[in-house]
This record gives sequence, C-alpha cells and structure tokens, in this order.
Amino acid sequence: KDGHRLGSAYGQTTVKRTVDGQVVEVKRIITRREYVASHKNRDQSRHVVKQKRISFLYNMQSFNIHIYEEPSSVGDLCILHAQAEASTSNPSSPAKGGDDVDFQASGTGNAGVDLPPFLDVDRRLTSNKEDEKMYGAFSISRIDE
Repeated sequence: KDGHRLGSAYGQTTVKRTVDGQVVEVKRIITRREYVASHKNRDQSRHVVKQKRISFLYNMQSFNIHIYEEPSSVGDLCILHAQAEASTSNPSSPAKGGDDVDFQASGTGNAGVDLPPFLDVDRRLTSNKEDEKMYGAFSISRIDE
C-alpha cells in the first residue's frame, strides 16, 4: 500500500484563520514528489487522512462518496458530498445554484437533493460545532494524546 494504486491522487489542505476569525481553507492537488517532500515535514500532532473517493452523476447532480481508510479512529466513516442545481419544482431548496450538501452515509432528509435509490444515507451534515467536531477534516486528523 504505497499509494501507487491506479487513479491515486494527492492533495494538500492548508487552513488559516484571518484576523477577524474567519477560517480560510486552501486545497490543491499535489504531485507524488510534493507529497513525499511534505510528508517529511508534516505536523506530527496530526494523522495523515487517507480516503477513497467514488464520483458519479445521477439526475444531473454530482456526487462524491468519501470512504475514510485512515486514521483508524474514524472506523467505517463514509460521507456523501452532493452538488445540485436549483430545482424548478422547489425554488426554496437549500441546494440552489450549485450549492454543496454533505450527508453521513448509511435514511432520508435529502435537503433538495435527489438521492439515488441505491444509497443509504443517515442524515444531512450541517456546519454546527457538533458535526464539525465529529466529521470535519481538522478533527479527524487530530491525534488524541
């Protein structure tokens, strides 16, 4: 398992807080060479987060399933990321104009997203502190002492 699987990609997320307290996340795709160099100088108080991603389209909506492999503390966590255009039959849908919606995989409560019938979703994730603490990448990467 050296990361050389077919379709492997490496990414780096840098998070900074502005003076007014806003969180700014910068994500970028990096080469394997950059990953190896960065890995040597990584923050030792954080796990490297490894995940498989499955991407597909369903009814003109884009879906990504994030299946977490590491750290082992996240267990069998899967998060469905959906992006959908506004529905003409439901203009008040929270998923208007290409908004992103995240779900914890394994129910209903689709928030304006037409979920494929072959997916089992528990609930929509929100940006509240409880969900951020449980499912946010910052929290997932933290090494508990």
